[in-house]
Amino acid sequence: MVVSMSKSADEPEPKQIPGIRSPVGMLGFQRRLAKDPYSALADLRARFGDVVQVSAGLGQVSVFLFGPDANAFILSQHKEFFRHEHAYQSLLPVVGETALILTDGGENARRRQLVQPTLRHHGLDGYLDVAVREADRVIDGLVEVVPIDIGQRLRHGIVRTTIGCLLGPQVSERADEIADTLQPALDFVNLPPNKRRKIMVVGTAYYNAVKARTLIDRVVVAEIDRRKALPGPERPTDDVLAALLAGHEGITISVPEILDQVVSLMAAGIDTTSTSLAWIMDEILRDAAVWDKAVAEVERVIGPRQLALDDLPRLTYLDGIVSEGLRLHPPHIALPRYVVRDFEYGGFVVPADSLVYYSPYVTARDPDVWLEPDEFLPQRWDKSALGYVQPATYAQVAFGGGSRRCVGVGLALLEIKAFLVQILRRLTITADYRGPRVPSGAVIVGPADGIPVRVLNVTSVAGR
Repeated sequence: MVVSMSKSADEPEPKQIPGIRSPVGMLGFQRRLAKDPYSALADLRARFGDVVQVSAGLGQVSVFLFGPDANAFILSQHKEFFRHEHAYQSLLPVVGETALILTDGGENARRRQLVQPTLRHHGLDGYLDVAVREADRVIDGLVEVVPIDIGQRLRHGIVRTTIGCLLGPQVSERADEIADTLQPALDFVNLPPNKRRKIMVVGTAYYNAVKARTLIDRVVVAEIDRRKALPGPERPTDDVLAALLAGHEGITISVPEILDQVVSLMAAGIDTTSTSLAWIMDEILRDAAVWDKAVAEVERVIGPRQLALDDLPRLTYLDGIVSEGLRLHPPHIALPRYVVRDFEYGGFVVPADSLVYYSPYVTARDPDVWLEPDEFLPQRWDKSALGYVQPATYAQVAFGGGSRRCVGVGLALLEIKAFLVQILRRLTITADYRGPRVPSGAVIVGPADGIPVRVLNVTSVAGR
């Protein structure tokens, strides 16, 4: 791989990037991507290679760069070629112009300095209690034998957990109502990029998204005003909103910026976390040996007491389950960057003003990177296991990488693990379906028909 911004007169002209270059081909690819996103991207690479152009012959060009080296190139080694703002402009009505995903450079760094401390290990202790409580609340509401979509039930719990961690317990009591209000915005974000049209007419997806964002802003502003009216000692200190209001190391943030950070974290956290949890449930329900081994580890490490933050690093097999689930089913199968100037990669010149995509999914299923790439093998992540193979750098990028790694990854992993622990401790369930789940979604890819299960037994709350 060579990066070159200029060439001498005797250098050959760069090769044309292979790929899809006609309106008919583009339409076919888009249809296939909507029908089966997993195979559409895998086949694109198999057909054209690691550098692939997809365009309709006019307008903006999209270029896919596949593999760990491409991931490292985009996420770490040559960030100077890329910007986020133009790549994610269609998300503006939902996340706001100061959201981390839409900002670059110093402004992004300043806001990350405020948000990150609340979502790192030392800031997560209080969030664990919220996650365990909401997981138990979901489990307590299950009815034995009656078929249910466990993915959808868990999503309700993730909604309440995410909102509780962001805005505190008083607001989380309205979590279901808030989630319903936010849903049109989430629906807009999850439309294919070519369908996110900014048409401000009553009833359109864009209009509904803007309206949803306005209503959610009112909820957050009302909570900010409520807190400001409280005497200092009575103000909450243990959620993300409290941290943003307090500032960090002399860095402060305006109310409009707070709204963008909270709403974008809410929008991203709910769908990505709940979708990842649903896929992991699908995988562990398929193999009784995996389920039993995970149950045994939870019993050995935690016993009858309540889950504590320090227990999570000791649940090595559970950690492998989560890592393997995220490898096989990353919430985003491909993510864009806007190209600010021409660059060379793999012998091809990628033009300025194009969109470059890296693919967590394609890398995760690459037989040159992973042994038995399509198999769910939690033990592959156990560093103490005989025959352990260290994954290549940037082979696992479900949450991005480098300085722009998802700021909410710590909270997302905590929620997923806490919910899994309580499920393994308290539930005996069986899958109520056969065959693989069909992936569906333009942006966040989840199981199309949910995860139908039958609940055979629900035990009492462990550790209380």
